[in-house]
Amino acid sequence: MSSFTFNPNMTLYITRVYGNITKGFITDVFEDKIRFGKIRSVHMQKIPHSKKCCSAVIQFESWNETIVTTNFQARIFKQGFARVVHDDPWYWIVTENQAKVQDKEAAAEEGEEDVNQIEDSTQDLHTPQELFKLINSIIVSNMKNIINN
Repeated sequence: MSSFTFNPNMTLYITRVYGNITKGFITDVFEDKIRFGKIRSVHMQKIPHSKKCCSAVIQFESWNETIVTTNFQARIFKQGFARVVHDDPWYWIVTENQAKVQDKEAAAEEGEEDVNQIEDSTQDLHTPQELFKLINSIIVSNMKNIINN
């Protein structure tokens, strides 16, 4: 069995966040209320087939390495999840984010590649329907890449 080591680069995933919760609220909870560290970004995404919920990925600029954060990460390591009470008795189920997290520069470069691909491919298009099919295929391809990474 492998042993636990504090991970200063751990990114968190909240499995279910109600729609009234904002990125600012999540940031306040992790930075000010439980003092886990400095948040770089919070990315929220709608959960398919749910009208009221989304999930959230929390990327840290830096973690505060304390007994509380060490025990929190150890719990995720051992159990696969931990709970964060954000408004007693309300809590979030939190896991380590397993998806690839890109920084803004890498995402911007990928966006430029997509634009270049569209520009190169649109030279031969003659109808709006052909353009729509091309853009749709690029979106589907990118979604597959995100899911597989």
